[in-house]
Amino acid sequence: MRRRVVPQETTVLLVAALAIGIATRWWLLGASQGALGADEAYTGLQALRILHGDVPLVIEGQAYTAVFDSYLLAPLLAVFGPSVLILKALPIVWWLAAAVLVGILTSKVAGRSAGRLAGALFWVAPGSLMILSTRAYEGYGLGLILVLVGCIAAHRWAQDAGTTARFAALCGLACGLAFYAHPMYASVIVPMVAVPLWIHRGRPLTGLVPFLSLGVLANVPLLIWNVRNDWGSLHQPEATPSTYASRFVGLFTRMSPRAIGLRDFSGTWTLGIGTFVVVALAIGVVSAAGAVALARADRANWTVVAPLLIGWPALACFRSTTFVADGRYAIVLAPFVLVSATAGVARLWRRRPRGTLAVGLIAWTAVFVVPWLADNSGPRRGDPNAGAIAVAELVRGRGFTRLSGSFWWVLPVEYLSDRRIRGGVAGEPFTVRVVDSQTEV
Repeated sequence: MRRRVVPQETTVLLVAALAIGIATRWWLLGASQGALGADEAYTGLQALRILHGDVPLVIEGQAYTAVFDSYLLAPLLAVFGPSVLILKALPIVWWLAAAVLVGILTSKVAGRSAGRLAGALFWVAPGSLMILSTRAYEGYGLGLILVLVGCIAAHRWAQDAGTTARFAALCGLACGLAFYAHPMYASVIVPMVAVPLWIHRGRPLTGLVPFLSLGVLANVPLLIWNVRNDWGSLHQPEATPSTYASRFVGLFTRMSPRAIGLRDFSGTWTLGIGTFVVVALAIGVVSAAGAVALARADRANWTVVAPLLIGWPALACFRSTTFVADGRYAIVLAPFVLVSATAGVARLWRRRPRGTLAVGLIAWTAVFVVPWLADNSGPRRGDPNAGAIAVAELVRGRGFTRLSGSFWWVLPVEYLSDRRIRGGVAGEPFTVRVVDSQTEV
């Protein structure tokens, strides 16, 4: 009887998590947080430009992030036009795929029950990560998927010397593409890959060589672009001057609380700072317990433990992490924290009573999802993009085909008008993403 109960309970958990995640994201798309942002609009605009012959290698004006999402969106927009729903659906699909991969990775290192729980909790994303999962930012969701594929391959590579070359090559390809998608992922890729490289250090021809070959191959377009543009990818943007120490501390005091739903965009503590301290200590304890258990169980598990330990100080090296208001950079470390924490829970609570998984999902949603979204999702007042649509109709109705204004407005208007209205950025921030439109305006 006991063997039948576990699959039943797990099925209920996964179905409930899937439903909660879909319902929450549907709610968000109809609230003010569902409005199309300028960075998302760029993803759609770049896809429309690809349909007209543009072949970009990096984001214009940023020079270090790939535009894979736009290439994948282009055929869909060719059929359905500049749809906000399609644009928003893409990151949601990426997040669902990432949740499945988190479950697979956790299953490999901590068992199937822990894997299913980790996958379910990752899908029901907490705090600002839930909103991020609906934002069509270039390189974020897809980069996360590639990192997880790379980690699963690295784990297998570290375990089995007989399959080293095959998994080293897969790891190199996935990690190379992840780095190309967004260089911030290097903060977890480097310590992750160092593990199998060290374990199989005596077999460079079946480990290091396949890894580097596929990794470099994945970045050939980026290398070509840099050679032609004076290595522009090496110049990191920085919105506000900062020190390494301030960025490192900010990852724990400002970014993480927003990511787990305990601090608002404005900086207000959702459930009070005392709750955050208690929760942070609890997460730290179970993550540490999980990391120790994983490290002792199998040296290959260091492919998860090393990014958890080294990823934090490494991520702070990127000056862009000065910006923590929306908690977006937590996406880099979130899966490794969750895998270790779930492993820690599984270790501390080996003989769980029936219903534990359901209680865990309910508690997760009640503490990390609902209160934060209640304060930050914004009101539901019809179509959240009605304002941008009205501007586009007004401009076209007056006979204009050019629009100059805020970066946050002109890109969504240009996308929603199917580029019939070209937008030029004026004022601050003077961020130019669509150079041909800027030039025309």
